[in-house]
Amino acid sequence: MKTKNLTYNLEQRISYLGYQKLEEEVLFEKLREKMSQPIPEDKYSSTTLRQCSFEHIITKFLFITTFVITAFNQSWCQTEEEIISQFEQKRWVLDNDFELLYYTFMPTASKPANGYPLIIGLHGTVEMIDNFGPGAHLTRREVIKRWITSAVQDTYAPYVLAPQVYLNRSWGDKDVHIALNAIIQSLIDEGTVDPDRVYVLGHSVGGFGAWAFPVLSKIPVAAVAPMSGFWFSEEEGKPSVEATKGIFSEISIWAFHYTSALELSPPTREIVKILEKAGLPFVTNDQPHSNNKILNNTHLYTEYTPQTFACSGYPECHQVCDIAIPNPIFIEWLFQQRRGRPPARAIQITNIDTIAPVNSVSWAIENQRDSVAIYFQSVDNEEWTFMGKVIGSRGNYQFTSLSTVPQPRGKIRVDALNANNEVYGSDTSALVMLKGKLITDIVSEVSHTSVTVYPNPAKEVLYWQGTTRFDDGSYCIVDVLGRVVVKGQTTDNEVLISQLAAGSYLLELCSSRHLEETVRIRFLKQ
Repeated sequence: MKTKNLTYNLEQRISYLGYQKLEEEVLFEKLREKMSQPIPEDKYSSTTLRQCSFEHIITKFLFITTFVITAFNQSWCQTEEEIISQFEQKRWVLDNDFELLYYTFMPTASKPANGYPLIIGLHGTVEMIDNFGPGAHLTRREVIKRWITSAVQDTYAPYVLAPQVYLNRSWGDKDVHIALNAIIQSLIDEGTVDPDRVYVLGHSVGGFGAWAFPVLSKIPVAAVAPMSGFWFSEEEGKPSVEATKGIFSEISIWAFHYTSALELSPPTREIVKILEKAGLPFVTNDQPHSNNKILNNTHLYTEYTPQTFACSGYPECHQVCDIAIPNPIFIEWLFQQRRGRPPARAIQITNIDTIAPVNSVSWAIENQRDSVAIYFQSVDNEEWTFMGKVIGSRGNYQFTSLSTVPQPRGKIRVDALNANNEVYGSDTSALVMLKGKLITDIVSEVSHTSVTVYPNPAKEVLYWQGTTRFDDGSYCIVDVLGRVVVKGQTTDNEVLISQLAAGSYLLELCSSRHLEETVRIRFLKQ
């Protein structure tokens, strides 16, 4: 059997890539170990080489434990051959004969009017070793393979571009960027991808590439997500972090790194500190949080710690992309980003009608799958009064007159809510005077601690008990990606869930007699 025997001057190659600030000696040792073992050419053609290895299952188990099954996905259990077969291998050749190997994934969903959102996934150093075989970078890390799963494709339908470079090149290499620019521009020109929704993600040396892309590329991007990355090497003579503040102020950033005993001051943290000192503030956290500040912000830094991400050392702790990317909060945040449009304006009031027999407010919302909550603030009261909620975002809400308060004057607010009832966008009107009488005796949207669901986890049927307020109302079940997967009327205190895939869901009960009063309860499906 033929084998591939490769020899590299590893120190020279890694130094060229600007990898000095990461655990070089450990990386060298890992690479030497890999490259000292001849690998059969046909090793990766085996259909028995599965992602469902013991190591992969343990990794998934730890992730599920940490995030309470928020990212369960059946499609991760595929052979490497099955994953690679879904991509089309292509080559782009420059006039100087430089050749860039790249892979593309075309969504099966109908193309939006402006084109598909574009994911550009930049792999790490290990994937640069060519004895892993063409296309191996597609299967090793979540930077690329996550975006072709049915859970992501069914909701967001991104087009995926996965270039592959080897140790004699860098993501900061001029020829690489000329080729990438040409490839992306061709996709934009032919209308395949949306020029306002270009997202660049990278792990390790690919994290460096994610930082470098908006600095070196002629293609405007909406967002970058550098993971375990670093900045240009000094000898490369590239721009300083301070000099790029203007570039990064115009795009969205969510950067990730891990604090380890070997790396007490991660390069990503230093980059963020310099940008903040230059006047570009970041929201910093130790894990993605499902709150308004995260989903509304355009500049974020997550630094995992041993308390938020249990890992055994290098390289596991270095591979934060495999924890960060599957998180539904990160996925939702990423696809909210638009070039030149901050996500906080994801919803906007378009009309308030005080002339028709019934007062109403209308709005426009980018994600039509989300819900909208409507509030009123009287000029005589600083508190916002909850008016109602529209599930499924109809775009219009009518105010009902029930009280004796005539012609109330104040402001109307509409909030965009995701599947977890978290506000990620809001708009408030100017002062208006409504005709007739306004509801003031609304039962507020509250969490009923007396309402319980059982069994939890459930397998076939889910029951709820504790109140009769939701009798003759409606219910819906929402998955972790914000999709309503089951809905119906609450004629009985039960719902059949046998058809659902295992995972975490939200049961939402809505009252028909108490003015849109709702309760939301999280449950697990076995």
